[in-house]
Amino acid sequence: MKKIISMVLFMTLLFSFCPAYAEVQIGQGQMASTDMAQTENSEPAIANQTANLIEIFNDENCTIYFYKVEEEKNRMNVYFRVNNKTGRTLTFQSNCISINGESTNNIIMSDEISPNSNGTISMSLKNYDKEYFDFKNISSLSCNFKILDFNDTNFYDGKSSYSVTIDTVQIPCENDPITSGVDGIQFYDDERISIAYLNTEQDDEDIQVYFRVTNKTSDVLTIQCKSLGLNGEAVSNIIASEAVAPHSTGNVSVKCKVDLNFVDIENITSLTGSLRIIAFDNPELYNGKNSYDIIF
Repeated sequence: MKKIISMVLFMTLLFSFCPAYAEVQIGQGQMASTDMAQTENSEPAIANQTANLIEIFNDENCTIYFYKVEEEKNRMNVYFRVNNKTGRTLTFQSNCISINGESTNNIIMSDEISPNSNGTISMSLKNYDKEYFDFKNISSLSCNFKILDFNDTNFYDGKSSYSVTIDTVQIPCENDPITSGVDGIQFYDDERISIAYLNTEQDDEDIQVYFRVTNKTSDVLTIQCKSLGLNGEAVSNIIASEAVAPHSTGNVSVKCKVDLNFVDIENITSLTGSLRIIAFDNPELYNGKNSYDIIF
């Protein structure tokens, strides 16, 4: 009797371990099968995922598709689908985007896509001028991406990153988007850029001087301010370095300080100063350089 009981207990213990072992084996088998399917049929799988999306960029490292736009509380999120073709983790960053020809640089973006994978990245637009944007009807898109591999300083041409400029991709749209046009008082114009003065506002102890900038080129142009005078009074503590997407118009601000005892910021009648126009990715923007200064 004791032998029978011992045998029953032994068999019970033996079979109690079998499901756990079998589950691990099944899991490993499924993973191996999935890896083989991805290796043999990766192109059809990728094609199915992106069949209805707009391809905006493609090279040997990745393909980027425009996906969708969604509003979230006080921000607007622009989503893209990415196919990372490399065995590296790629990070995607951006500093400007244009929707229907309206550009903004108030962007938060730094998203990773794992090696040999598809994934979604997003640009979060904050503090943008809502009156200038129609996110419900998107007919065109311009932007830039910086593509990085933080683990390899020799990822691309001896660097850990490279830049990609997307210039005016057309998006199918049922209705014509609402556009703002160009306003303000224009004070500078050449074949690359046009600049108009918008207004000046107080921002705590600082002031913000707003310009309306039209980028006529296929490059992302960054506008920096070297000096500025309002009604003959020079400002100080200047902070200004903002980008405008290709073939787009956007608002650019100059943060600075000025003694309000000498300037009526609600009645600006004259502007003087110097702006630097930079195309960081184009060394031939102006006379063999990537920048030039305008004085007004």
